[in-house]
Amino acid sequence: MTHGLLEILKYFFLALLWLFFIYAARMVLVDARRTRGAGSRANELHEDRLDRKTPYRLRITEGEYRGETIELVSELTFGRSPMCSVSLAQDTFASAVHARIFLQGLDAVVEDLGSTNGTFVNEERIEDPVVVDRGDRVQIGSTVLEVRH
Repeated sequence: MTHGLLEILKYFFLALLWLFFIYAARMVLVDARRTRGAGSRANELHEDRLDRKTPYRLRITEGEYRGETIELVSELTFGRSPMCSVSLAQDTFASAVHARIFLQGLDAVVEDLGSTNGTFVNEERIEDPVVVDRGDRVQIGSTVLEVRH
């Protein structure tokens, strides 16, 4: 190879190296801006949650676990199956996987999962997911839960 060709290749690789560093620095800046924006939104949600005095608590008022309180952190499934979050093994009116209660944003939502005997909120059978609030009563089989904050 000639000396001139080596000199050209040297500058070409040097330019590629600089382009790589510029691209990497740009990606770091873009990611930092995206993370900062997401963090402020998360803080707003956290502050709103603190203002509402959540989390939700479910007090069992009837059934085999009467008197116990369960904290709703994200999602709970109820049914006779041992795979459910709350296994109601002795509740003969509950289906294997009967219902779920989950957080959607800042709301607690109850959903029937195709149970035979139905899921009730304040003594009304539900067909679609229903938002519940403090004082609402949820019946899953013969187990009754009261929603609390």
